[in-house]
Amino acid sequence: NTDYVVSVPTATDSYDPNAIAQSVVNASALDRVNAPVKLDTSSVIKQTLTDVFNIPSNPTVTVKYAQSQVDGLDRIYFSDPVAAPSSVTATYDDASRTITTVGYDYSSNYVSTVRSGNKLIVSISGVTFNPSAADNSISNYDKTAVYENSAAAANNNAVKYFPNDTISVKEYTYVLDYALPMREVVNGTPLSVDSLPQKQNTSSYQTEYNTKYSGVDIENNSLLYQLNAGSDGNELTSKGYVLIQRDNGKYEWVRVNIIPASNVLYEESNLTIADSAAVSWVKDGTTADSYQSVTSDTDVYGYDPAYNNNNIYSNGSALTATVSSESNKSQTATFEFTGTGFDLISACGTNTGVQVVTVRKGSSIEKIFIVDTYYNDSNYGTLYQVPIVSFSGTHDTYTVETTAAYLSFAQGIKHGTVETASIDGTDIEASSAEISKPTARELLAQIGMEDLADENVELVWMDDNSIFNGGTGAQSSGISTQATGSGASLVSYIDGYRVYNPLTEQEQAAYLPSEANAKYYNIINSLADGSGDITGTNWLAYVEGGKDGEFTFADYKSNGGPSNEIYLDPRNNNGLTFKVKVNNADAKVMLSARAASGAPVININGHTDKLISATEMYYDITDIVMDKTSSAYEVQSDGSILVTVTIKNNGGGLLAINNIKLVNSEAATVTSQALPQITALMNTAPVPVDLKALNETQYSSYKYAEFVVSPDPGIDPDGETENEIPEAPEYNDVINAIVSIFEKIAMFFKNIFVNIKGYFNLF
Repeated sequence: NTDYVVSVPTATDSYDPNAIAQSVVNASALDRVNAPVKLDTSSVIKQTLTDVFNIPSNPTVTVKYAQSQVDGLDRIYFSDPVAAPSSVTATYDDASRTITTVGYDYSSNYVSTVRSGNKLIVSISGVTFNPSAADNSISNYDKTAVYENSAAAANNNAVKYFPNDTISVKEYTYVLDYALPMREVVNGTPLSVDSLPQKQNTSSYQTEYNTKYSGVDIENNSLLYQLNAGSDGNELTSKGYVLIQRDNGKYEWVRVNIIPASNVLYEESNLTIADSAAVSWVKDGTTADSYQSVTSDTDVYGYDPAYNNNNIYSNGSALTATVSSESNKSQTATFEFTGTGFDLISACGTNTGVQVVTVRKGSSIEKIFIVDTYYNDSNYGTLYQVPIVSFSGTHDTYTVETTAAYLSFAQGIKHGTVETASIDGTDIEASSAEISKPTARELLAQIGMEDLADENVELVWMDDNSIFNGGTGAQSSGISTQATGSGASLVSYIDGYRVYNPLTEQEQAAYLPSEANAKYYNIINSLADGSGDITGTNWLAYVEGGKDGEFTFADYKSNGGPSNEIYLDPRNNNGLTFKVKVNNADAKVMLSARAASGAPVININGHTDKLISATEMYYDITDIVMDKTSSAYEVQSDGSILVTVTIKNNGGGLLAINNIKLVNSEAATVTSQALPQITALMNTAPVPVDLKALNETQYSSYKYAEFVVSPDPGIDPDGETENEIPEAPEYNDVINAIVSIFEKIAMFFKNIFVNIKGYFNLF
């Protein structure tokens, strides 16, 4: 509120108006008073404010009267405020944060249903709510009171101390795991969004409302929440305060926090394209008008019904750049993120080209990837939404630049030490190798980027026949060229990017217990080599199905798709197996999977469902894994549960699997002794399960439907008292009359702050 208002009405029905000036209060009925007291023009009101308010130095203090009136139902209301007599003054002391009011005569200004009196209103300009206050008490109780006179005030000899009221605001936190906006229907009408609760200054306030503030928008009577793509959107910050007019006419401010989930998929629209004469990135497809579901108490971060579709591109569109020997370089597309790593999402096929991806931290270059997205499989054709680059580093803010390139030759490449990128301490890679600086310079010089050759450059390829691996790529001859002939063109794609761990471990305390400090394990780099028992970090096995339905450990060789994800082809009856040790009831086991082609039927310990989404999403499979009737479920001596998990593809298309996400659980070792159990699980008669239902039950409610409207009387949001009609008070003695003064003060505070109530519960 821009004004802090002290309101002091006096009201009684039980006193003789002519005798009130002579009334003497019985001292034994009062706190800290040793003599009779009379409240007249000598009275002093003091209120010492806590840091729950931000108060400017030397604020303007005004004093007004509001005259009481009575309607036909004997209800008291007040006229518009007017300037108080000059004998009534109020001052504010900055050092003690105390308001002192003198000269107000309670004996002549009291209010009742049979006489008109005056309510005292003291306002301090420029006051705002301080959300970082140490506590939510408004006043220092021992220094906030009404005194008989200045001498009593100096000795802190109070007639009565003010109630120790509090100020709070309901707080709602929304966790977004996609860059799509989150739309919430509000119980009432959202009016304004601001950095702090603000006083609405005029009765024609509709034209003065802010409808947008840092990730919170008001649109069509709903609230839209959205992450910013840059580092500002990846911080745990309050994104704004929303003023809502409830259906019963009351007003309420609420605080809205927007934070990113432990992994967030951003669409290609979040990239910035450099304006240059190079080949343009253009949109392909039609972007869907989609919203992600409202945050609930049982969310799975990384899953949303908005992506449960069979689009080629995530959310319907992607960026493409077509380069050739004549136009061999695209504009640079850039995004910034805060986190520990990212995936760049693209497409791979026989006519897809090279992308040069630069990762910077501040002014230094962390890594450069030269990626050949060429991939050839006649069974599946072009594969979309493929993570072509994965990078991991310390938690920080990074800038990523990607450029489509046409390299006319790649002869003489000498591979150095194989390197991999990792996410959350686990490796994720396509085939990759270091190259010498001269070779890097020779490649990059073709597109005018040779100045980057002295940096840490790594080649990445998706198909063993890539020119980067000594193959022919998309050529028709043995010459190391990228295309079939002069003038041929290659297409590069950007379908978005996924950010990992945007919050620090400390900030992740804001997550649900089922998501806090989740650990991501990339499957392809957790695989054992197939030679026998699994040890160390290689705790997950690829298994081959034999003629008699027996399964054995095997080396993974992709039967479809680039080798940066695990692809399960239904034709070969192969699968994956791993063990999980579940430590407590809050444990979660989540699997990222997608339909790389068609609509594969995923089989998890005999439970099957069809996947139609080409977008990688995380499926909560805890209920399947924790099936007590399964032979995979083993209770350990320490009370933990050890579960063997098997995954295979029952047909319908190509199944891609990337990560396992574990919360309050850990990976365990699989040995050859488990092969009979693995075989039995792989051969279990399929039982249909609805993964969609398991992951979407949490999206059935809206948080604003839970808001409870305050029963306290409200006023217009501009703080005016016109037509304010409190109920007529009834008091039995002078003591109650004095107490009511302070109750009215607190009530007016409530009204001026527009009845902000809720989780922080203002007053």
